[in-house]
Amino acid sequence: MEKLSGILFVCKFCAKPVFVTDERDKRRVFCCKECEKKFWKKNEGSRRLRTEKAEKRFVELERALTEYLDTQQKKK
Repeated sequence: MEKLSGILFVCKFCAKPVFVTDERDKRRVFCCKECEKKFWKKNEGSRRLRTEKAEKRFVELERALTEYLDTQQKKK
């Protein structure tokens, strides 16, 4: 099995998981420009709640990815 290399993050606005494999792709916080614009237009209170939601989703996604990779290694 080929090992994937890249950066995994969750969009701070929509909480969508994003896996960036191309090193020329500079996305690290938002999945697209529209989400970034919407994030900065909203008020501070709702921005904080969305950020907390995105962080929680990232932890869940990271756990699921770790379990998947462990399962793949056990199959070998």
